[in-house]
Order: sequence, then C-alpha cells, then structure tokens
Amino acid sequence: MNKINISTLLKNIRIARNYTQQDIGAILNLSRQGYARYEQGNCSPSLRMLEELSDFYNISLDYFIGYSNNSNISLISTNDISKSQYSAISNAINTDELNKLLVDYSKLNSDERNDVQLYISHKFQLRHKI
Repeated sequence: MNKINISTLLKNIRIARNYTQQDIGAILNLSRQGYARYEQGNCSPSLRMLEELSDFYNISLDYFIGYSNNSNISLISTNDISKSQYSAISNAINTDELNKLLVDYSKLNSDERNDVQLYISHKFQLRHKI
C-alpha cells in the first residue's frame, strides 16, 4: 500500500468508529494536526504508530500495510475476556457509547485506569449482594 492508501484507510477506519482526529491524536500522543497529516497523506505513520493504531483498533498490522485484505476488525479485543463477557458487553452498550468509553479510558494514566477497574468491580459486587 502506498501512503495515499494508508491515509484513506486511516480516515475511513476512524470515521467508521466515530472518532475525531483529536481523539486519535490523543491516543497517539499527537496533536490533532499531527494526526491529520497522516490522513492527508502529508507524511506516513511510523511502524510504531501503525502498531499502536493496530492495537487500538484491534486490526491486524498486515491489513494496515496492505499484506492482507482481512482486517479482523472488532470493537474490543477478545484476547483478554471470555466469549460470554464479550457478548454481554456487546449487548449491554451501543457502539457509540463503547467508542467514547474506550477513548476516554485510553486517556487515563495507569493509576486512574486501576481506579476505574476497582470501581466497576465494586459496583458488580454490590449488585450481586442485593
């Protein structure tokens, strides 16, 4: 894939997932303008940036660089959760809400993420005690 195809691909995936350039820039520790340069084809993302995007979107790196037509697109990674948990998450929340939560969560530092996980665990424990 040349950089024009990568730029189009980056823009299409971002729009399909309802993210702004600001959202993705924040995830990559770039300004909105810095990320926009990738989508405009003014520069090509480094391999490290493509790896980060691949992880964030849960899309194979081979798809980003043109070696595969199969993106293996999923909203969340099923590597860390069971199929039943994934199904429960998918049924409990709509795509727009999930995307916003993922963007917001990605902006948190590790201590804040731990706090969120503890809060969610606490809420589940309270629910099951009732």
